[in-house]
Amino acid sequence: MSLPTSGPLSFSDIASVVGVGSPYSLGTMSANAGFTQPDSVSEFYGYGPGGLTAFYRTPDSDPNPTGYCLNACSVEAYHNGVNPLPTIGDIVYNDSGGVNPIFSLGGYWGMSELQYEQATVTFTTFKREGNVLDIQFCFFEPIEEF
Repeated sequence: MSLPTSGPLSFSDIASVVGVGSPYSLGTMSANAGFTQPDSVSEFYGYGPGGLTAFYRTPDSDPNPTGYCLNACSVEAYHNGVNPLPTIGDIVYNDSGGVNPIFSLGGYWGMSELQYEQATVTFTTFKREGNVLDIQFCFFEPIEEF
């Protein structure tokens, strides 16, 4: 189970996910998670077992990089990076154990940090291996009023 992506986090919750006993040390927990200094509790939002970070994606993908911009992200997914959302080079998984990489045929998924939040960024991966190849930010030009 991953830590929540928002709300309060306790040292005991963090310690149980990173495998550290008491007395709790933020420095030790951060080091076990692979984070660099300076240490911060906020680094652990969405952090999951095996060093995976939880985020949310759209249920389907679209060949258009902005096809799922502003759609609700309802499906929990995981990635091996330390940022809240996947970046190029991260591997995206459908499961918290990191066994089932996301499958792609060139489609883009919308993504967000919070469940049911609208996607403002999309990503695509390499076929069956789940490696993030491209990230696209959703930019929309304002509608001109006449």
